[in-house]
Amino acid sequence: HGSCHATAVWDPDGAGPAPAVLVVGGRFAAGTLVDTSLVAFDGTGWSALGTPPFVGVRALTVWNGLFVAAGSSGLQHAIAIRDGTVWVAGGSAAGINDCTDTMAGFQGDLVRGRSTSVDGVR
Repeated sequence: HGSCHATAVWDPDGAGPAPAVLVVGGRFAAGTLVDTSLVAFDGTGWSALGTPPFVGVRALTVWNGLFVAAGSSGLQHAIAIRDGTVWVAGGSAAGINDCTDTMAGFQGDLVRGRSTSVDGVR
């Protein structure tokens, strides 16, 4: 139950021996995990991927080799980066005054968008 807002494929150890995982973000239950916002599927089962510094995950991407999540908790919107096994808050970066619905890397930059604008351009 719940809702899924984003998916991304991520290889936590890069070129290492561990396989890539499918990461799903939103607010839902997956397998035995209840009321979670971020899970990984390795092809056989679901596992928690830690808790980003916000409740609802809205967008996921891999940017410059880093795994990035965007979300909100109440009226606060933020971006967080996965640093090994923990989340590091990216803070309220410039231009993040509304919810991020999508993100992608482009020419080395992290571009974020909402259904009505991209970095403030409508």
